[in-house]
Amino acid sequence: MNTAHKIHPSERRQFGRRTTCMHGWIAIDGRQKLPCLVRNVSEGGALVEFEVPKNMPFMFKLQIDSKGFEAHCEMRHHGPTWMGVQFIRFEKVASPIRDWASEIEAEGSWAGKR
Repeated sequence: MNTAHKIHPSERRQFGRRTTCMHGWIAIDGRQKLPCLVRNVSEGGALVEFEVPKNMPFMFKLQIDSKGFEAHCEMRHHGPTWMGVQFIRFEKVASPIRDWASEIEAEGSWAGKR
């Protein structure tokens, strides 16, 4: 059995995740953007926090302005205030996710304007 790609049973992610607290946006066609916090991110997906609407579509775009990042995503799992997403297609990536340092953005670094 090839164990080179074996993932620890309690950790199903294929890519290492980086703990973050970055401000982002959930963009859904025909709707106003929803502000969110990106709590962790990997090359394969992210965990975002926001008030998840009951009519949330399965596919949408995640934008992180401070990183010059936009990706089409699919919802993988969710709760009332968080969502795990998988990146399907990248539209804009200013720097590779693997190069993002674990970081906490300063309060006030985000105007929160739409």
